[in-house]
Amino acid sequence: MPQPPKSPIPIQFGLSVWVGIISALATLALFVGAIAFLAVGLFVIFLPIMLIAPVLYYFLPHLRPKVVPLNSGATQWATKSQTIIDGEFRVVDADEVEGHAKLPGEARP
Repeated sequence: MPQPPKSPIPIQFGLSVWVGIISALATLALFVGAIAFLAVGLFVIFLPIMLIAPVLYYFLPHLRPKVVPLNSGATQWATKSQTIIDGEFRVVDADEVEGHAKLPGEARP
């Protein structure tokens, strides 16, 4: 579109520029709307779970993990589902970790 003479506005946009601006704004609005829709959807799904879970935890004590002391004076605690494995352990040398096991009594190279 040509600029009319003696126009107070020095720059005028043509129709194609306005179509580009409107389409960019529409795309941005759709993107923001999609993010808002997903955020509200997740909020609707997780809010009831976040409200009901503490109530169930409080009113249904059998769902809580049972904590029992290992012995009367111990500072360690274990749940009923833990299994303690007893065994013999030894300190390994760096050579053994790399796969070069030495025989008992063998001198270091």
